[in-house]
Amino acid sequence: MLFTQTKKRKNSHSVLGFLFVVFFGIICFSQPSSVSAVDCSSIPTSGNYTVSSACSFPGTVNGIDAGSGTTNTAVLTVGTGGTLSVLSDQTLALGSITMSGGSITLIGTGSLKIGTPLYLPDADGDGYPTSVTTTQYIVAAANRARRSHTADANDAQACADGANPGTCQKCATGAIVNQTISEDLFSACTASYNACSGACVKIGPNGNCNGSGACDTNSASANVADQKVCEAQEGTASEVAASTFTYASIANSCTAGACAGTKYYRACNGAGATRTDNIGAASKVINATAGNTLTGLCGSSTASTCVARAVCKTNTYCNGTGACNTPANVAVNTDTYNDCAAGGVGSECGTGNCNGAGACSGIDPGFEGSTCPVCKVCGGGTTCVNVGNNTQDTVGINLCNTTCKACQSGSCGNADAYTDPGNQCPEQTNKVVANSGTGKSCTTLCGENLCPSGNCSASGACGAGGWCVCKSVGTEAGGGTNTYAMAEDCVQYSGKTCALVLTNMSVTCSGRAAKWTNCKCAYQ
Repeated sequence: MLFTQTKKRKNSHSVLGFLFVVFFGIICFSQPSSVSAVDCSSIPTSGNYTVSSACSFPGTVNGIDAGSGTTNTAVLTVGTGGTLSVLSDQTLALGSITMSGGSITLIGTGSLKIGTPLYLPDADGDGYPTSVTTTQYIVAAANRARRSHTADANDAQACADGANPGTCQKCATGAIVNQTISEDLFSACTASYNACSGACVKIGPNGNCNGSGACDTNSASANVADQKVCEAQEGTASEVAASTFTYASIANSCTAGACAGTKYYRACNGAGATRTDNIGAASKVINATAGNTLTGLCGSSTASTCVARAVCKTNTYCNGTGACNTPANVAVNTDTYNDCAAGGVGSECGTGNCNGAGACSGIDPGFEGSTCPVCKVCGGGTTCVNVGNNTQDTVGINLCNTTCKACQSGSCGNADAYTDPGNQCPEQTNKVVANSGTGKSCTTLCGENLCPSGNCSASGACGAGGWCVCKSVGTEAGGGTNTYAMAEDCVQYSGKTCALVLTNMSVTCSGRAAKWTNCKCAYQ
């Protein structure tokens, strides 16, 4: 490969006194008579470059550049068909040359600077060059930067890499830009919780920038712990127990018409929401104002009674301390609320007025009242009650008092067998039969006589009765109900019974044949 050098003045030729062996071929220096003036295309700001046609670099100082400090690692390759002309008075800086089938021509004072960096102006001195189209240098100096560095994004700002231009700002290719939302390169921001988002979430700065040149103020958030609420004071968000001033929600536990209820000031559930129960909640007793009652929402309703009024009692209202006033009794012989009037309470046996003791006054017990049917009478209150079982109803106009009829469970029916509730069945309890020397006992003698039963038969009529039995004996006219005596040989003996047989002693005593007595006979 031929490397030639051309001088414009005179036609003298000189061969450079050094040889380069690159790939294959020898680079020589000569003085050709003509050169190409076409600018090489697509010269990179930084990196290697290949010449594949006839061209030259523009400008007085140019070349290719790569690396840092004072080292240039850029490789210039002259390929097949490539002819690079270095113009007169032009300096090309590069790292190294690779000849691969092409040639290089030096014109006049044109020169190649192997291993030499290229520099561009850096007006703000931040290490980033202005533009590759401006003047270039091969010597480092103040306000110059390597051409291979990224072009300055803002050559009017001095912003070197790593510098801190301000809060949440940074240097990027020589320009001041905002740090991203995930950055805080110079520890300018602080993370904390300083406010509440509702009662169950605390918020605050997350310790990073907000992407707009300032520290974030509210991107950090955390759920308040279970059974706590958020409270922000003096720039600090704290987790505190629920109170009547700080709470997540209010739950009313009041019954409409009551005098007292409870408001619950609920806490959080640890998941950013309000608890649905009253665990951890604060509470407050709510009393209805005097003369009013509560609503279901724990407010006071318009004047209303706190309990249903009882018969012959006055209305009751809340007293303002959570309780009902004690009702008073309506005055005796009055009926303020029409409790005891006809057709109302006490219409059967009532007087139509209160009794002064908190009840309607009633007709005296045993009387029928205005509407008591058969077998019912007033019982001392204001309503009818049943006449006792197997008892006749003889009061008022609705009667049950004919022979062997009696009340049974509030209705008129047959009297019980062997009873006579109306004393309407005849009974001869003292049928006296004289026993004078008959040779019979009073037991035998009474059994020979008939006695009425004196009771009903369970079929609504008196029983037929039957043979008598001896109840007692005695010499008195009544037959000695409880005293037993015997006239024997005209001597009185006691302790005798119905079973004693009275034999004829052929003796007359008191005009009767002895032995004699009177037998008291009755039905069963």
